[in-house]
Amino acid sequence: MPKLDTQHLERIGHRWYCVLDVPAALVPTVGRKRLRQALGTTSFPEARQRRHVVLAEFMAVLADARRGVSRKPRKLEFFDGVPAGGTAMARAMAWREDLAGARSTGDAEAADALTLVLHDEAERLAAKAGDDAARSFVAVAQGRETPVSVVLASFKAETKHPARTKGEVERCAKQLDEWAGARNRVVAVETFTKRDAAQFVTDALVGSGLEPKTVGKKISALSALWRWAQRKGYIADDRNPWLGQGKAKVKDHLRDAAEKERPFTDAEVVRLLAGPADAVLADLMRMAALSGARLEELFTLRVKDCDLTPGVEVFKITRGKTKAAKRDVPIHPDTLPIFARRCAGKAPADFIFHEEGSNGPGGERSMAVSKRFGYYRKRIGVEDRAEGKRRSLVNFHSWRRWFATKAEQAGQPMHIIDAVGGWVRPGMAAGRYSAGPSPEQRRACVEAVRLPALPEGATVAPPPVRGRRPHGAAAKKPEKVSGRRVRSPRAAMGESQSSPTK
Repeated sequence: MPKLDTQHLERIGHRWYCVLDVPAALVPTVGRKRLRQALGTTSFPEARQRRHVVLAEFMAVLADARRGVSRKPRKLEFFDGVPAGGTAMARAMAWREDLAGARSTGDAEAADALTLVLHDEAERLAAKAGDDAARSFVAVAQGRETPVSVVLASFKAETKHPARTKGEVERCAKQLDEWAGARNRVVAVETFTKRDAAQFVTDALVGSGLEPKTVGKKISALSALWRWAQRKGYIADDRNPWLGQGKAKVKDHLRDAAEKERPFTDAEVVRLLAGPADAVLADLMRMAALSGARLEELFTLRVKDCDLTPGVEVFKITRGKTKAAKRDVPIHPDTLPIFARRCAGKAPADFIFHEEGSNGPGGERSMAVSKRFGYYRKRIGVEDRAEGKRRSLVNFHSWRRWFATKAEQAGQPMHIIDAVGGWVRPGMAAGRYSAGPSPEQRRACVEAVRLPALPEGATVAPPPVRGRRPHGAAAKKPEKVSGRRVRSPRAAMGESQSSPTK
């Protein structure tokens, strides 16, 4: 009976391990006399095949040790069943690094051994997951293809884009990977073609009913990732498959005016401000209406950004969506009590809206309050939804539109309104050469906007909603639990905050 081939194999209990003795001269660098790693199987034939993969990693560790580099062997996972694409690609990238290291140091023996074991592993993967998976595995390991996930990791780590931009790129790359995974493919930046990009746009973006503007944003995010791949040398400069893939936009003169997002009407403003908003929403609505500031700009204001010195009274936007967003905004007399109340007794670094925020995918602190405003707005009947559009034509940004409208109607120059609202000012004089309007001009613009008069002690009852119980005073009595009266979150939200200065 032939002797079993147990070289570099050791059985402990029922499981097999791969072992390799470290040469005495390398023990101080490696840090141990023997390398050992579990093969994840109780089958001897399976262990005999798997040992080659682990031995290749052990040899790479010894090769590094000869160069004076000390590291632990990577813990390898094996293809037990059909592997996830991420697992296979992670293995391939580890192999890629080892092959590149062996070739760069001229270690032909290690490179040949790694290549031989690589093809054995690819055959095993082909039997489990198919020839396409094995081909991609070998191409990535040999450096001929690079998964988009690798480029994404480099993009996130090295670029200085805002967190919101990086988050959008990551979400789009994940969507692209999921689309390719459903077709048993791996997205590699070198081999992803313009036709592939067009098919993704048709299937996953346009086919999902997204607006042209949303489709354009997603394509721009993926194009930015491919431009980064060009900078890192993965692909040639003319290999960006996302160029020209945007969905055609409807010309403004052909677009129905009823489909455009709009400012609030004065009647809607009265309804929103007189309704049963909570304290945070009540303050935010008034501050946005009388400053034109974005929601995130207001919700991330700190005490040190607010100068309440008599005669000055401004808040500073130190960072924002665009370069023009950095600006000083005069505090409207009607919102000065809100700023004073929210700054009182706080440290300079504290948020004036100290209520805990909920970060969005791009790091936005105002995500939760934005959603809460949407619920509140719909609850009191302020809604305008065009057919075929997912987003309401009125939203929190409508306060910003309302401010610009009222400032223009009050006779304020448009270039002053642009400066106060943080919009890019057009033209060479205003946009490039001018240092901007004076504090007095900014203040005159802000104070020209006035809120519509609210009825004395007015409140707006929410309209009945079919299939749901009413809120606030009309709500049923709270249930008793363990002798205590428990208020529901919806009832608590229904408390009227008609005065923002209380």
